[in-house]
Amino acid sequence: MDIPRFTIIDLETTGLFPGGNDRIVEIAMVSLDPEGNITDSFCTLVNPERDVGPTHIHGISAAEVLNAPKFSDVAGYVAETVRGSIPVAHNATFDRRFIAREFQRLSSSYSIDEIPWLCTLRGCSTFCDDLGGRSLMDCCHYFDIELVDAHSALADATATAHILAGLISLLRNLKRERELLIQLGDVSSGIFLNWPTVNSSFNALTREVAKVNVNDGKDFIRQLLENLPGGRFSLPVEQEYLDLLDRVLEDRRVTEDEYSELVQYAADLNLSEEQVEGIHECYMRDLFLAAWADHRITEHEHQDLEKIKQILHIEPEVFERLSNETEAAVKRGKEVKLQKSREDLAGKSVCFSGEFQSLLNGERFTRKKAEELASDYGMIVQRGATKKLDMLVLADPDSQSGKAKKARQYGTRLITDAAFLRILGVG
Repeated sequence: MDIPRFTIIDLETTGLFPGGNDRIVEIAMVSLDPEGNITDSFCTLVNPERDVGPTHIHGISAAEVLNAPKFSDVAGYVAETVRGSIPVAHNATFDRRFIAREFQRLSSSYSIDEIPWLCTLRGCSTFCDDLGGRSLMDCCHYFDIELVDAHSALADATATAHILAGLISLLRNLKRERELLIQLGDVSSGIFLNWPTVNSSFNALTREVAKVNVNDGKDFIRQLLENLPGGRFSLPVEQEYLDLLDRVLEDRRVTEDEYSELVQYAADLNLSEEQVEGIHECYMRDLFLAAWADHRITEHEHQDLEKIKQILHIEPEVFERLSNETEAAVKRGKEVKLQKSREDLAGKSVCFSGEFQSLLNGERFTRKKAEELASDYGMIVQRGATKKLDMLVLADPDSQSGKAKKARQYGTRLITDAAFLRILGVG
């Protein structure tokens, strides 16, 4: 029985349940020859056509998958790559179920359930003494493999490929390499050819390229600043522009319409470039104060601050100064008082979507807590997005969840969870 080639597959997904509504957001495939040598690799983000799920785990934002191919676009390439090889994954049941479900979505005739997969988790548990654990990281430690960028599909697939190569080498030295394939049955039966034939037409989109392509609206703000007249900074009109800016950045992006509105407002208030830059700095300082309210800055808060820095064109040295000033003030014991919104929220309807990443009093800001907090402020919590909904609070403003799509269609106000806490004056 000859050992055929292998195709290692790793996925990042919106959740754990492909039988429900969870989808693939990234897929990587690494090809190995029978000797365990890597011969090729492929990776792309995948548009899940819904919200991306736990960004804090897989690190992928909704904005990054907006222009990614759908699974229906890449399905043919996936099938052609794997066809005739042994599909491999770490905890193969998880990846196999997601891949099978995606093909079933395309056609009920596209069944790959009968094709067996090789599982490196099972292989390591069976053949590696003193493994120490079952995770991908544990298996990497056993074979002295460096795992960089865990929960990146390509990094995890490459690590799994090295683990498989380590298993092949280990069993070959023990003259037991055929035992690795026992779980697959007869590898000469042709069953590994039974992948559906699907047309493919797509451009792969990697994380790195997607991050570069994401437009955070910073070009609009740059244009605004470049087209304002010079002049000295004074405070009388600061709060009016600041209030508008706060509303514009609730969803952490600037659209062309919002840019036009900011330009017109700056002109109506006779604001100069220096004045607007000063107001942007005030806004950035307020965000730092809000982030330090619980005496620490989380990774999610840091990413949010970095995003606003880019949108508002805050110079790196100014950003660092504001960071240092607020941190020093907190460490000196200065109490951070957050200004509550002057907006009357009582009676307004609100709906929540996605897995929030913000912290409230040191704990994750859950959907349940958000609903309780909204009710405390006299808001009406709704379960779905309707034409009469006042605001939709999102974990990611680029979410493609059903609620988000309807809200955009109705022109509903979109707010990130971080901005919602800021409006309430509690985060």
